[in-house]
Amino acid sequence: MIDSTMSQMEQGVAFLCDEVGRISTVLRDDFQLFKSTIQGLPFSTQLDRESIKKSLLFMQEIKSEGATFGWDMNLLFHNQIVTLHFSGAHVQDHYLVVGALSLSQSLILLEELMKINNDHVNVIRELRKMQSRIEKSQGDDASHMEHMYSMNNDLVSLQRELTKKNNELQLLHDQKNQFIGMVAHDLRNPLGVIMAFSEFLLNELTPQLSERHLRFLTNIKKTSRFMHELVEDILDISKIESGNLNLKNEYCDIVDFLKNIVDMNAVLAQAKEIEIKVSMPDEPIELEFDALKIEQVINNLISNAIKFSQRGSSIEVYLAKEENQVKISVVDHGQGIPQNESKEVFKPFRKSLVRATEGEKSTGLGLAICRNIVEGHNGRLGIISDYGHGATFYFTLPYATSDAGPVSP
Repeated sequence: MIDSTMSQMEQGVAFLCDEVGRISTVLRDDFQLFKSTIQGLPFSTQLDRESIKKSLLFMQEIKSEGATFGWDMNLLFHNQIVTLHFSGAHVQDHYLVVGALSLSQSLILLEELMKINNDHVNVIRELRKMQSRIEKSQGDDASHMEHMYSMNNDLVSLQRELTKKNNELQLLHDQKNQFIGMVAHDLRNPLGVIMAFSEFLLNELTPQLSERHLRFLTNIKKTSRFMHELVEDILDISKIESGNLNLKNEYCDIVDFLKNIVDMNAVLAQAKEIEIKVSMPDEPIELEFDALKIEQVINNLISNAIKFSQRGSSIEVYLAKEENQVKISVVDHGQGIPQNESKEVFKPFRKSLVRATEGEKSTGLGLAICRNIVEGHNGRLGIISDYGHGATFYFTLPYATSDAGPVSP
């Protein structure tokens, strides 16, 4: 076993670990990166995301070659990223790993270890031989290697700067969502008042209004309703992107649940003389899901089918049991969606070039919200489209969704 008492040397870290990088003994920790709680855990837990995979390759090379050196990896240190140069060697039943701020300092640490641990001199000396062989084979290319190291350091600096910018971008993204949420929340109530008053005036004063004034009030009602729906969708999408969409799952019979929703949408379909046909099992199917959110998904898919179907056509709604899930499909026989737009329609504010058959408006947010709700239930939302002949939107719900939680962006 290596003695943990070392002579004065360059700053760095040194520890013993097993073949997968789980730390058994911390020998040196000048940067105070490792706490006592790190023992028994892989040292990769202290690395940033980009360096975790590199650490696995690092340990594999020690295992196969007996020693390795010159690995740059980034550690998280007081919310900052510190780049250390790691070297390692196989020492009896352990793996020795050292890291320092430069490759030369890393090798100095190994030299110091070699002086105070005679029983491991041969193993560590192999590491130095490996370095010598590489340096000898390089010959006149030493400057080239120096240039490569310099480029690598530049790359590490760029990665560090990119991480910093990504953090700043995430902060701005969160602030944007907060601002949009506040604005949409403040707009919702006055828009609701405008919509309610316009409906009241239409109901009470229609016989007394001229055709021109009736047209004005009707436009106010339609526009305020659309804006109110848009504000509601913006509030939903801002919650989703902020990770604040908490699902309240309860057990419910999905068969009876779907039948009630279809019955409510049948009234809207009648306005375009569209018939909604339903096919589902006779027996109850108990699932755990957020009833309000899944109702929102089904309403959106059916209303979209109505918007893009021709007057007098039909829509089919299917509920089918599969091996570990149920699948709900909404089929229309309208215009369909071009294949190159199929994935785009699930992104916020992305709309198909296909237009609703009677000029109905769309916010471009509904399907993006539906996708996040379904994925929050560990399900999947998809589309099968035959352009010119209709489209099928479907989503799945697994039988077990108790681990579903807040949806992240």
